[in-house]
Amino acid sequence: MEIVKETNNTVTIQSLCDKIVTLQLIVDFVSFGKHNRAEYHKLIKEINHRKQLIAVDLLVVKKLLTKYCLLFDELKSYESVIKVQMKKLDEIAESIQSHSLNSLVLSNSPRAGTPDLEVSVAFSDFTPTIPYQNKYKGKITRKYLTFDIAPLSFEEFASLPKYMVGRLTLEVVNNFIQVVSEALFNKYELLSKPSHAIKTTEMQLYREYKQQQTGTFKGKQFVTEEDIARECNRPSLDKKALNFLTILRHTKRLVRSSLSGKSIYVV
Repeated sequence: MEIVKETNNTVTIQSLCDKIVTLQLIVDFVSFGKHNRAEYHKLIKEINHRKQLIAVDLLVVKKLLTKYCLLFDELKSYESVIKVQMKKLDEIAESIQSHSLNSLVLSNSPRAGTPDLEVSVAFSDFTPTIPYQNKYKGKITRKYLTFDIAPLSFEEFASLPKYMVGRLTLEVVNNFIQVVSEALFNKYELLSKPSHAIKTTEMQLYREYKQQQTGTFKGKQFVTEEDIARECNRPSLDKKALNFLTILRHTKRLVRSSLSGKSIYVV
């Protein structure tokens, strides 16, 4: 009987010990959970803080990207403008280089017996678009800015129809362009003078030019066949000169129009 009691007591003690161990494990687990919970909350707080920083950085990046996109579009527009200006500068440079000839006269062709354009070569620094030195008293305000007509390139000349070119050379065509440029410059040089600076011999021509600067063509620069013939000291242009004008129209250097029944060539 005592042995049975002792055995039961042993079992009870063992059971109590097991429960104590279990309770200890539970206590340890709860304590560990509390510690980890604090670490977890700390980690969550850090993550949220970093998310806020990232959101701010993303907003800054978006603003910068928008700004850079606008700058890029602006640079592209500048690039197109610069290309156009560079092309104009190249044309002006070619025009300046081609102006080594400063006098052109008309002579009769020995073969055809008709007036022909012939070049009198003399190298100088004369450029028609550079204003002449003021020879008149008082202040003369320049009202017009003229530009030389760009000479034909080799490629443009080669692309002309054969019936239009005939036996003409690129040099001869460009010489005629020089004549037209000088006629254009001299016309608007006269128009830019005040009336008191006009010579008596120029007054009739001055009035004629003034009458042309009205209506549809006001503000546009153009020459007439008479202007070109006057530049060459001829009463009128021959067929060859008119063919030159056809070439200039074909290559978009001039546009033909009509003013008071007279053919004009707009630059």
